[in-house]
Amino acid sequence: MKNHSLLTKKEISKEMIHNILVTNNWINEKSNSFFKKFNLSLQQYNVLQVLMEKQEESYALREIQIRMLSKMSNTTRLVGQLENKGFATRSRNLKNRREVNIAITSEGVKLFQRLEKELNQLKKTTTEQLTKVEALILNRLLEKLKDT
Repeated sequence: MKNHSLLTKKEISKEMIHNILVTNNWINEKSNSFFKKFNLSLQQYNVLQVLMEKQEESYALREIQIRMLSKMSNTTRLVGQLENKGFATRSRNLKNRREVNIAITSEGVKLFQRLEKELNQLKKTTTEQLTKVEALILNRLLEKLKDT
């Protein structure tokens, strides 16, 4: 265990960034392993998550892109993959023919609901070693980092 009181701010910052990157990788590996059981990727799940916001309606492709966790995701490809699996549908927008509407299917809703139950358990086991106060502090600190 390092004596952090002897470290410089630069050394602490370097360790912090390293820990964030390692933790991000660890969470991604856990997530990828979880979604692989359902023949999905984290990005495909994220599209389903967005579509569930307006379960009875549809989204334009650009609206989905705005709501994605990763703005670098190829949303067109992800929607196509979900469509091939029967979890999403595409249709032309009657008011704007250049726009495509994307909606979740009933099979997509069933899958999402099943995923949510199992994902909640994974989230719980992943974070159970933190107290409520520690989790709140960590959230605030991560948000503070993002706001810079």
